[in-house]
Amino acid sequence: MLKILIIDDDEGIRIYLNNIVKKGFAAETCQAENGLKGLGVMRHEKPDIILLDISMPVMDGLKTLFAIRSDKEFNKTPVIILTANSDKEDIAKLLAMGISDYILKPLVKESVLERIKKVLEKTNLISKVESN
Repeated sequence: MLKILIIDDDEGIRIYLNNIVKKGFAAETCQAENGLKGLGVMRHEKPDIILLDISMPVMDGLKTLFAIRSDKEFNKTPVIILTANSDKEDIAKLLAMGISDYILKPLVKESVLERIKKVLEKTNLISKVESN
């Protein structure tokens, strides 16, 4: 079964994403409210894919992404960034840092499912899920 880690400081967004993921895929989720806690959950739960917010307290998404990409065990784990910033230069920088994709906020269910499915197909993780 697919395991997805949701790292976002907004509990409402975590709940929303959790519901979308569980209705759209045969998946289990784990959550964290900031990057520092997210790294701990990542090491314990070993997710197949990470949904990562950029703007968070304690440890923001950029520092978290850098830590994920610096970790030998998780440096290939697909990361989808959650951001309200649609600036093409900023997105290009994130892509250069190794993100798999991004989802613009405010989150739209269909877009979230489409982006996750695209990353799953690209990384051959689609075989781990059964779309509903």
